[in-house]
Amino acid sequence: MTKICKSCGKEYTGEYCEHCGYGDPELKTKAADKYKKIQKPLRHMTEEEKAQYYKEHPSAQKNTSHKSGSKALKIATLFFCIALVAVIVLFVLYKRGYIFSGSDKREVAAKYFESISERDFDKFLSCFPEELKDTYEKEADKMGISDENALDTLYADYREKYGDNFKFTANIGKESKLEESVISDYEKEYKSIYDSSIDVKEASVFSVDAKITGDKLTEQVYYEVYVAKIDGKWCVVNAADISPSISAQ
Repeated sequence: MTKICKSCGKEYTGEYCEHCGYGDPELKTKAADKYKKIQKPLRHMTEEEKAQYYKEHPSAQKNTSHKSGSKALKIATLFFCIALVAVIVLFVLYKRGYIFSGSDKREVAAKYFESISERDFDKFLSCFPEELKDTYEKEADKMGISDENALDTLYADYREKYGDNFKFTANIGKESKLEESVISDYEKEYKSIYDSSIDVKEASVFSVDAKITGDKLTEQVYYEVYVAKIDGKWCVVNAADISPSISAQ
C-alpha cells in the first residue's frame, strides 16, 4: 500500500519513508543519542570526546580560542596597569625625596672638591640647587668665560697662591644635623635671595679636613660644607673656608 510521507511529502510503501526516514524508530534513537552527546558540557568531556566534538563543530573551537585570547589580553592589560601605577608611585616618591634620593650627602660634599680639582664646571654645577646653579652659569656668561676656564677664573686667588695645577684632597669628617629652626631660616633666606621657594627635607654641615697641593705651595685647610636635601637630591648650599690663612670662599 502506498503512503504519503508527512515529512517530505513523497510516496513510500514500507513501514517508514525510505526517502527521509520519517517513522523509523532507529533513526529517532540515533538522533537522541547525538543530541545528548552534543549537550554534554565540554568540561566533562574526555580529550577524545573534545577532539571529536571540535571536529564536528570547528566554529566552537574558534570561539574557545577567542575567549582564551580575550582572557589573556585582559590579564596582560591588568598587569600593565598595575606596573604603570607602580612606576608613577615610585616617581612621586623619588621626586619628594623619600626613595632613590640620588647622591649621598657625603658624596655630594666630596664631589664639590673633586669638581674644583678636575676643573669640571658641569660637575661643579651639579652639586648645587637649581637657582644657585643658574647664578654661577650667569656669572660665567657675564664674565665671558668658557666652561673649561670657569673654575680657574672663580678660584683665581687659589691659583695665585698654590699654583695653576692646585688640587684638593678632602676628608669629609664629622656630620652635624641642622635643627628645624635653622632649616626654616635658610628657606626664608633662599626665598629672599632667589625669589624661589624650596622645601628642605633635612640638612647637615660637615667638617672637612682638606689638603691643597699645588706647584707653589701645599697647605692644610679646613672647611664647613653645608648640604641640604631639596627635591629629593642632596645639594651643597654653602662651603665656607674657615682656615685663618685664606679668605672664605
